[in-house]
Amino acid sequence: DTAAAAGPLHTTLFGDEAAAAVTPGIRTAHSTLSPGVAAAALLYAALPAVAYVESDVPGGITAPSEPSAPPLLREASNADSSLARTDPFAADQWHLDATRLPEAWSQSAADGIRIAIVDTGVQGDHPDLDSALQPGWNVRDGSNDTNDDHGHGTAVAGVVAAGVGNGVGVAGAAPGGRIVPVKALGADGTGWMSDVAAGIVWAADHDARVIVVAAGSRQPLRLLADAVAYAGRRGALVVAAAGNAGAQALDHPAADAGALAVGAVDIHGALTAWSNRGNGLRLVAPGDDILTTARDGYATASGTSLSAAIVGGVAALMIAQRPDAGPDEIARRLIATANDDAPAPGIVDAGAATAV
Repeated sequence: DTAAAAGPLHTTLFGDEAAAAVTPGIRTAHSTLSPGVAAAALLYAALPAVAYVESDVPGGITAPSEPSAPPLLREASNADSSLARTDPFAADQWHLDATRLPEAWSQSAADGIRIAIVDTGVQGDHPDLDSALQPGWNVRDGSNDTNDDHGHGTAVAGVVAAGVGNGVGVAGAAPGGRIVPVKALGADGTGWMSDVAAGIVWAADHDARVIVVAAGSRQPLRLLADAVAYAGRRGALVVAAAGNAGAQALDHPAADAGALAVGAVDIHGALTAWSNRGNGLRLVAPGDDILTTARDGYATASGTSLSAAIVGGVAALMIAQRPDAGPDEIARRLIATANDDAPAPGIVDAGAATAV
């Protein structure tokens, strides 16, 4: 019920077919419920303190292009005099000019804005990220070890808030932003969406104003939808990747009420063939061949994860300008100021979104 869902979601029971309380820490996907598990689910659902019981949902990263290995290291092309161009590889980040981020930087900086990355963690000693990193949380083992043993979270973090004008590597969308890593996925890029939900709640409870979620599942989970709603009530905007299956439906949590779903366009402004689309997709951003941070270096990657990261960074710039603005107001302005000339939902326009 609404009252129960409004409280701290960590008190909700969830797990392998709703039986985590019976077998803590053991969660394996099954196509059908065993009689014992089904009976346990009914038992817990009948308890007055339990809002609902549901089967957990597996999910993870489905990027069409993982960060390349070994990391890409290359010379930058001729640079102009804008702030980002003091970073050696920024001239090869086509998405910066495509979304008018340099114009936005002349109008706002995301100084101190906390941006949570619910993903595989972030490399803690990356030279382009370490100054922006804040303590985070590892949902999977309950520790503060958020180091990235996959690479995806590091790539997303670089798009959001790699140092701008620091003479190192690439430029992030939100200079001055603070990256809060929340590790909800494993070394293979997969996990349980209940862990993603827990990560969203933790981030909202720890003062994140933007929560970027690149993990997704085709299956809905009420706990996940409740987590997105809870974050909104706490004043955090959840920016979620639409998914990379080329489907006519969005992944969850992008499809859940309150999340800002973001699809991907290529360098020509066209929706990529692999970006999910359909009802609920109100905004797109560059997502094809995006140069960003990788474990121990830099790499190009593709996916709606990178698109969501760009939009999350722009949202942080806007929040710095309008600290009292709620997540719905920020989302509406992002959509209203988007460039809709291309045959796709509007492409985020950072210059317009931050214009006074």
